[in-house]
Amino acid sequence: MVREPDETAWVPTRTLEFDEEKEKQTGIATADKGTVTVNPQELNDQYTVKTARDPDVWKPAVFISYSKDNVPQRKRLELELRVLHNEGLLAEHWHDRMIDPGDEWDPAIQRNLEEADIVIIFCSAAALATDYIRENEIPRALELHGEGKTVVIPIVLEACRWDQTALGDLNALPEKAKPLNKWNPRPDGWKSVADGLAKVCTKLQQEPGKARAGGEFLKEGRAPRGARR
Repeated sequence: MVREPDETAWVPTRTLEFDEEKEKQTGIATADKGTVTVNPQELNDQYTVKTARDPDVWKPAVFISYSKDNVPQRKRLELELRVLHNEGLLAEHWHDRMIDPGDEWDPAIQRNLEEADIVIIFCSAAALATDYIRENEIPRALELHGEGKTVVIPIVLEACRWDQTALGDLNALPEKAKPLNKWNPRPDGWKSVADGLAKVCTKLQQEPGKARAGGEFLKEGRAPRGARR
């Protein structure tokens, strides 16, 4: 929601974005002035950059893999993703709580995983102990990463044996893979996560369509575990 300049009325952000796209003025009903018209772009520019609202500007989509025990951390991550969206760095994010009632959950998860440009995998004891994550989401995400179709980014929530899995070949966030629960103050850890994600989003936007695996996302001097025999 966005407050109209005289602070007497509210207008949904989606309405402003729709009117801006249609190049029309937005009508707002006020208590003392009746209906007034405003330039939606001027209000939108107060909260997001124009590229964030431009459907013709390509931006990466994000898939979040997490354990139900880590819902609070997922919600905190979503705040950071919203900030990056407002900066025009990413299009949208998806997780399993967005599956519509009546939809089959496994096909929905697999479809969104396949379509993601960035796959974020929360690393915690609970996540590593979740059969579906360990046997389905992580292997397929790493296959897509190896094919250059997505970038897999582990986010270390706590000290756990994530580095002994196939994810251990990838650079993780926060910086130096320091677990988020070890950061004091905690927001500094989330800032490190956001900065790392912003760097990846910017790189993908600069090189759309190019292979995205490897490089800084793969630790130097180590072959992918899938290649070992």
